[in-house]
Amino acid sequence: MLLPTILVKRLEPIEVIENFVLEVVNKYLGHNVPVEVYYLENLEKPFSLVAGITYTGTGELVVREVSYLSDTNGSEESQLTIQYEGQGFKILAPIFLIITFYGVLITKELSIKIINREVKAYLERVVIYIIGKRFERIKNKLQTLKEVKIIC
Repeated sequence: MLLPTILVKRLEPIEVIENFVLEVVNKYLGHNVPVEVYYLENLEKPFSLVAGITYTGTGELVVREVSYLSDTNGSEESQLTIQYEGQGFKILAPIFLIITFYGVLITKELSIKIINREVKAYLERVVIYIIGKRFERIKNKLQTLKEVKIIC
């Protein structure tokens, strides 16, 4: 069974990260996919996020693919495997717990519906978390795009 790439980690200069984030935002906005941007700074506790496949309990799976971008290694990841059962299916799914104080996390959230043995997938949204004052320049660039709302 092939699984999606759940977590990608890239260490790049801030200028490269900035260009990559702008490309991602323009790509998905150009295809009418909602993009949400969250800016977090001065965190007292590290930011955490779950990447992988989760089950909603209503016959729908949510796949969250995450790209972690930073100029230095500021994150920790742990991998777990979880088993879901429901509506005649059983899935063994890997998940990653990502913990960081800074960096840029780009998530693609897909919903997968299983109805009568038929599987349908939909890209629901892209969420970008900009974490830390040193990445404020990326937030400022995104603010120039009308379609992007930044939540602080």
